[in-house]
This record gives sequence, structure tokens and C-alpha cells, in this order.
Amino acid sequence: MEEAKALLSELTVLDFTDEWGQLCGKIFADLGAQVIKVEPPGGDKVRHKGPFVGKDPDLEKSLFWLAMNTGKKSITVDLETDDGRKTFHRLSRGADFVLESFSPGYLDSLGLSYKALSAENPGLIMVAITPFGQSGPYSQYLGSDLICMALAGEMNLCGDPDDRPLRISVPQAFFHASLEAAAGALFALWHRHRTGKGQFVDVSAQESIIWEGGHNHAIWYTNRINITREGAYRRFGHLGRMRMIHPCKDGYVVMYQTGGRVYAPGLRALIGWMDSEGMADDFLHEFDWENFTTAHFDEKVAREQEKRFHPFFKTKTKKELWERGLTDRIVLAPVCTTEDIIKSDHFRERNFWVPLPHPESDQTVLYPGSPYKSSRPHYAVRGMAPRLGQDNECVLGTGSDRHINTQPLHEDRKGKNNKGRDELLFEGLKILDLSWIATGPSAVRFFADYGAMVVRVESRSQTDVLRIAPPYKDMEPGIDRSSYFTLYTSNKYGMTVDLKNPRGLELIKKLVAWADVVTEAFSPGIIEKIGLGYDVLRSIKPDIIMASTSQLGATGVPFRGFGAHGAALAGFWSVTGYPGGGPSGLYGAYCDYVANRYLVVAITMALEERRQTGRGQHIDQSQIESSLTFLAPALLDYVFNGVVSRPKGNRDPHAAPHNAYPCRGENRWCAIAVSTDEQWEALKGVMGHPDWAEDERFAILKARKENENELDRLMDGWTSHNECHELMARLQEAGVPAGVVAQAEDLHQDPQLIHRGHIMYVDHPVLGSYASDLPAFRLSLAKPRTPNPSPCLGEHNEFVVKEILGLSNREWEQLKGDGTFGEE
Repeated sequence: MEEAKALLSELTVLDFTDEWGQLCGKIFADLGAQVIKVEPPGGDKVRHKGPFVGKDPDLEKSLFWLAMNTGKKSITVDLETDDGRKTFHRLSRGADFVLESFSPGYLDSLGLSYKALSAENPGLIMVAITPFGQSGPYSQYLGSDLICMALAGEMNLCGDPDDRPLRISVPQAFFHASLEAAAGALFALWHRHRTGKGQFVDVSAQESIIWEGGHNHAIWYTNRINITREGAYRRFGHLGRMRMIHPCKDGYVVMYQTGGRVYAPGLRALIGWMDSEGMADDFLHEFDWENFTTAHFDEKVAREQEKRFHPFFKTKTKKELWERGLTDRIVLAPVCTTEDIIKSDHFRERNFWVPLPHPESDQTVLYPGSPYKSSRPHYAVRGMAPRLGQDNECVLGTGSDRHINTQPLHEDRKGKNNKGRDELLFEGLKILDLSWIATGPSAVRFFADYGAMVVRVESRSQTDVLRIAPPYKDMEPGIDRSSYFTLYTSNKYGMTVDLKNPRGLELIKKLVAWADVVTEAFSPGIIEKIGLGYDVLRSIKPDIIMASTSQLGATGVPFRGFGAHGAALAGFWSVTGYPGGGPSGLYGAYCDYVANRYLVVAITMALEERRQTGRGQHIDQSQIESSLTFLAPALLDYVFNGVVSRPKGNRDPHAAPHNAYPCRGENRWCAIAVSTDEQWEALKGVMGHPDWAEDERFAILKARKENENELDRLMDGWTSHNECHELMARLQEAGVPAGVVAQAEDLHQDPQLIHRGHIMYVDHPVLGSYASDLPAFRLSLAKPRTPNPSPCLGEHNEFVVKEILGLSNREWEQLKGDGTFGEE
């Protein structure tokens, strides 16, 4: 295999982040930049965060630290001292990036603001990652994984309807914020190439998580329905709910019970298998699976199906169901544990795992590898996480071996000095988007929002699933009536092409010659069969960048599935649920909204390589492999310790109380996360020092953890008399991390989101209006465009043909007559 190139080898990154941003620094290190992790003298607090190698709480054995800091250097600097601040100034003069996750205003108070640093280094890009952003009514609120998952609305969608809202037991908020920060930082770097200017990148963790809710807030805005958690089921708007998680002999599988062109053939194969063992009846054989789609869902019918499927599933193992599913194209997936993932032949055959030295021996262990592959590799895990202060001498020393420049950036590293240019960041970039559903379209929308011209091609005969998925305007299905589809297609031109028509294929090839980037999300091998594989594309345009995204990648297991299946295969469902219970389904296509931002990174880096070398490339993204980064600490816990991660509810080993607690009103909850004794004292003050809170069972964290069930019961009794928003405000004012478990309606009324303009409202010719999200980063110099509405099906056929491709009226009429655009 070709060795990965270090495309960012000339860049220096100073990483001052804690858990909120260390994945961002790791991404830069994996891309070849020199990343210097700056720690306080006692070590970064992440070093104290478990799990640990051998369960020994040692500074050098935190698996969170080892997972998120590969390839970095470590130095120690005390910013509370004059010498430490001088060192910061000196290092930042020669740095390209400063990554930080301090509370808003902290660096300003030390004289280390972006304004002060950029005065000495105008090309500096500073990336600030915080729970809620740098300004606004919540900017000074205390955040944590639990609090951000609550206020982003994700917890309201996760768990059983008659129990507490849940977070994923392996904390996720930090990773979402970090990945969003990496995308924003690379956009800022691209801007510097064009203008010579650095800038400030402001990242909100709350906003980065909202994407995970998929069309949650759109359902409220379109239909005024606050959907909520359904446990093992999935709700289809006003149509009812369907079971997603099915128990089997040794665990669980995820399967939709709807039919249609995607699922019906597999369901009929499943019924044939059941029939061969005497477990299928006339109801299953005679049912009209082809027309039982999400648009025509019936909950009562789904219950009858469930009664028949379950007894059969319980006679089979996950492996039996998975392997037969692959053979017969039954669209189901096992709920994989971390053990299943580590032992999977598929990931081993794709060379996903990277061997790195064991921190305490001469042995090597397997680490999660690159989140995507490329024909010109540039992403690679480049070494173990550093020991505390191991690079003090080479970075901070005065000898000839010092490894960082402390002079301002040279002009050739700043880019062109184009003062006064105010065009959009990616103006001039042309993207042909052949992808569908969520990962590809949402990734491309990042570029569209920042100025790229995007032509999105659809089929009239095989409609994008999201076009026919709720929520619908007036609850009436229709090809242009779904606001789910609109979330990822604003600022794009929409056209239809029949790829089975030779004239249609030729039209696509003309668009390839026009484009800089082509994205596609067909099942592996299909794009080649159509005649649009990478070899064909680069014969048309040698420097074309092609990005392919699929569940498991272009090689290995030939699985065709959707977001719920991906989250099960990637292990997220196995670590989400109540202690001692089974998995509780995540809402939406969880992996799609991890993979989409890694795809943004991949495409931006491919553009960077083309800028440096003039060469294009083919990106092969497995959405599952991209997402496994977010479970890295749990995967390493199995690798090092043999521990299989299980659902823990909202429990946290370093905090108590730490849960969602009931408040006044239907389905109203407030998340509270107390991690220090000082916060516990503050909480007691807000509660008015009830007698039970003074009990020695709750005096210190260790005692509170030992008596956590009773503590939660008593907390429930107190919080249930409070209004959730008022309670959050009172607790935060007292210094206690707290956050409302937001429903979809709350997101539209959230004062912080309103302040930051996160949700936009776009006029549409059919929907009237729809709600859409901005990326979770704000660039101080490069602004996103005012959104144009999502296209109706085939809306821009004539514009693309005539204005983009420059074909004549006669050619346009001929293409229409030949059925190039599909039958209307």
C-alpha cells in the first residue's frame, strides 16, 4: 500500500484543548501537520479520564488520551504565569493554527486574545471550541457531554417513552464538536490560500449535535409535532411507529418492516427462509410488501408482522441472520458490540486497524485507523500519543534541535494577498452531486453554503428516499412536499437524468468535464456498471476528484443498508440503553452525521492536494469506519483490557448526580451533571439544603456514586416541582451544569440558537417555508451565502443544459424528446 503523504507537513498547530477539541488536533496530526499539545504542568485533565490501560488510573494510561492524541508532541506551559504567557506569544508567532477550548473570555483576560495574537501573526487561524459558542445568552453556561446532548435535543429522541431520556454511554459531544472544528479550520485554511488572511473560527458543540437529530426540528416546524423517544421502535411522524430492534438468539438485529422497492425483495426472501422451517403463514405470503412504504405505513399491520418475525429471529444468532441477509439481500444488521467490531474480518481485510506500540511494553496493539481511503493516501495515524512533557526540550529549548519556528509566517505560507476580495469561500468550485439520502448530500451542502456551484442529479424512476419521507406539508405525501429532503439540498441546482438512457449518460459525462468534484453514494460496484467509475471520469478530466461514500466501503462485505443499520454495525446501539438492559435505538441515521463531516475533510484535503500537485484522486469512504473514531476509547478498552462496553444509561464514573430529572409538564426534563464537590455544594444551596442532601451518603463523590440510585430518587422528588427552563437558569447561575432536555419546538425557541442564527427559514414554492441548519462553526471573515431553496424535482434541467453546459435550444428540445431526463 502506498505510504500516506503528509499534505499539511508545513503547518504547525498549537493544541490547547481539553476533551472538547483533542480529536480536532488528532485529525491535523493524522493529516501530517506538526501538532504540539500544550498541557498545564500537572498534565491535561483528559489524562485523568478513563477507561485506563489495565484499569490503572495513571496519567500515561488514559485510553481517551491515547485515542485522541496520536501523532502529537507534548509540552508543558503554565498560562497562569508571565513566563507561560510569553511562551504562548512566542509559539503563536510561528504557528498556523491555535486550537483552544477555554471558557469564552479566558484567553482575553490573559492578554492572549485572537486580536492580540493576530496582530503579530496576521495569518494565524484560531479555532475556539466551546459548549455553546463565544457569545450569546448561554455562552457562559457550563457544559458537558450530558448537558450538550440534552440542549441539542438528542436525548429527547433516545430511550424508552416511559423512562428517562438517554445519552450514548460513550460520550459523544466532544467528538462532534471536534470534527466540526476540523472542517471549519480547513475551510479557514482554504480562505487563507485565497486571501492571505487568518481568521477566528467559533465552534458550538450544541449546534454540532443538532445535526444528529436529522429532521427532528423539521417535523415540528412542518407538522407541529414534537416527536420523542420510542425505545426499540421508530416513529414515522403522524403515521405511527414500527419496531426497529429485534431480539435474536445471542443479541439483537436491526430491521425495518416496511417494504417498497428497497426492502420488499429481502423481506420476501426472509419469508421464504421462514417458510422452509415452517414459520411463515398466509398473512406474510399474501401481504403487499411492494406498497407498504413509509408513506403508506400502518402501525396495526406492523404489529401483526412483528408477531411473526420475532419467534423466528429468536431461533437464529446474529451471525446467521447477518450472513443469510447478505446472501439473500435481506436488509438487516446485527447490533455489534465492541468485541464484534474488533474481531470483524471485514475491517481487518480492509486494513482499517493500525498497529501501534503498547504504552507499557514492546507489544503492539490495534488502533482505529483512517476514516476514509484514497487513491492518493494522505490520512494516517502517525504514532502513539505523547507522554507528558516529552517534547519540552525540542520545542521549548534554545538549541539547534528546536522544532518550531517562532517567527511570523512567511508570505508563501499565507497564500495570495488579495485584500478586498469579498467573494464566497468556495466561489468557482464546481461539484456534480450524484449522491443521495444524507451523508453525501449533507457533506456537499457545506461547500454549497460557502459558495460552490452544485448540480445535484436525481432519478425520476428511483426517487431519493428522503423526497418521499415525512414530514410532509399538510401531512400529504408528495415528491416536493417533504421537508426532510430540503435539509441537505439548499443552495443546489436540481436536475433529473435517466442513467439507463445513453443520452443521459453522455449528459452526465459533459457535467464531469465541467466539474471539479463528483460525489456518489451508489452501492459498491454500481457506479462502474453504469459506466461512471473513476477511471472513466479521469479519462474525461484527469484532475477530477471523485468521492464515493457507502456503509462499508468499496471493498469487503457487499452490504446495502441505511442509517439505522450503520449505527448498529458501528456499535452505537450496543452502548446506548439503560443499565442491565438491551439496546435502545438511536433516532435517525447517526453515522451519516459523523461520516458527512469526515467527507468534508476528505474533499477539502483532496482539493488541497490538487492545489499543491495538480492531481485528482478517488476517495472511498466507509461511513462505519469514519464513525468508529467516535467509539475509539471503548474499542481500545476491549483491545487493552478485554472489556465489552455495555449501556450505562446516563451514568458517568466521574459525576453524581448525573442524569435527566423530571420537571413539571409532560415529557419535561432537566439534565444535571455534578462532577465536583463544589458543584454539589452549589446544588444543595439551590435546593435549600434539604436534610437528605446533608446525609453522609452524599457528602463526597465516592459516596454519591455508591448511593446513586437513592440519590436519583431523591433528586427526582425535588426537580419534579420545577419548570425545566427556570431550573436550568437557576442552576447555571449558581455554577451547576444543567440543561433542558430540549424537544424539537424548544430548538426553534432556544435563545442561544436564535442568537447564533443556527436555524434558517427558507421560502419554497411548494412547502411555503422550511427550516434548515447552518454548520456549527462561524468563520469571522468567510460568511455562508443566503440560502436558495431546495430544488423541486427536475427544476433546473433547462438551466443546467443551457446555462451551465452551453447547449443550444435545439439540443435541449432533442434531449427532452429522447427521454434523457426520465418520464414525468
